[in-house]
Amino acid sequence: MQLQLQDTTLGSPVASPVWPESSLEKREKTTRTPQLPGVITFPAELRFMQTLYRWKVYFASFPTVCCMTLGNFLILLRKSSEVEPILHKHHAKYEPIIALRISFKPFIFIANHTLAHKSLVLNGAIFANHPPTLLIGKPISRNQHNISTAFYGPTWRFLRRNLISEILHPSRVKSYSRARKWVLDILLNRLLSQPESRDSVIMKDHLQYSMFWLLVLMCFRDKLGETQIKEIEDVHRHLLLCSNQFNILNIWRSLGKIIFRKRWQEFYDLMRDQENVLMPLIEARRKVKQERLSKKA
Repeated sequence: MQLQLQDTTLGSPVASPVWPESSLEKREKTTRTPQLPGVITFPAELRFMQTLYRWKVYFASFPTVCCMTLGNFLILLRKSSEVEPILHKHHAKYEPIIALRISFKPFIFIANHTLAHKSLVLNGAIFANHPPTLLIGKPISRNQHNISTAFYGPTWRFLRRNLISEILHPSRVKSYSRARKWVLDILLNRLLSQPESRDSVIMKDHLQYSMFWLLVLMCFRDKLGETQIKEIEDVHRHLLLCSNQFNILNIWRSLGKIIFRKRWQEFYDLMRDQENVLMPLIEARRKVKQERLSKKA
């Protein structure tokens, strides 16, 4: 039996180990794994995956689709910070371009500055468009209607122009002077309100809180109450903290909504909470803008 590892980028064999028949039979006896049933429950499958990952079983006898599905499952269980060292290891071992299939879609990782410059700068028109998001990315980005996921076109150009001309342009710095002064007063009041008996003050928490106030003020152009700021902060923090556990929802589109029914419900509840918190502020901002335009007319 001959096993050939195929390089997904260059299309050439990477290694071709050949095992004698006797050693292969011996290997199959020692690493024999149970056959996957047609339908298994999520807890049983999760325990099975964890066991295989812990034993580091070599899936030589499994079909390609099964290996790809199991690989997707194990990758999605990891945090992004855990996947990066694996990519660095494979970049050093193989080539500077690696194609990794996640949720049946190829993700290409480039680890060479020259190749990245040729791809993204010299051939920027080819790679200007954003790829379709994963399954849970669509409701989070409101069907790719934000600047980091929108397709290259009128929507993306409008969002980019709004960001550059209304926020990042030097001429707009003075327009946010009142907002900065207001947030600075909030920061000073929080620091002065700390009890004198405390030996130290954690500045990171106070700075994060103040910067969040400033960003909310720049978005909605209104001085919100502390309760409203707390609601916005809580729902976004919850979404960030739970993002890793929702990655598993990106596989098995139809079957996954049955297997991960409770997790899908938790995800929808979180999206609904975010909408309930932000939509009143958005509608209020629209109303103010319409009134201002009507007065000018």
